[in-house]
Amino acid sequence: MADESWDNEPKVRITPTMLKSGRYNGKIVTLLGLIDSSDFANQSAILDIGERTKVNVKFKCEAIEVENCYAQLVCCVVNPKEVQCVYHTVFPPDMTAKMDIDSYLHAVNMYFLILSEPVFFLNE
Repeated sequence: MADESWDNEPKVRITPTMLKSGRYNGKIVTLLGLIDSSDFANQSAILDIGERTKVNVKFKCEAIEVENCYAQLVCCVVNPKEVQCVYHTVFPPDMTAKMDIDSYLHAVNMYFLILSEPVFFLNE
């Protein structure tokens, strides 16, 4: 469970496939997705993170009141279907009108692919 120390932890961006693996359970991650529905009274929302995957969000910070907007969440993964949000940024619809979640997820996958490749340094 995330506590006040979450601020000092890495906040790796993950994809739905990575979330479903269970590897990130208990870890602090960053998710980007479309707020599908929001229940301000119950401090919860449903976030569509692409790849036909929706995640239940419980807020440990101020809940998101809007729907159909993209948001970036820093959260602790409870399980592959639930996260606890400790911080979020909601993007105005005009900023994300042309957002392509598939391209975003491809970029995240490419980042991890490049990280997994050995790095060679040339001696000069």
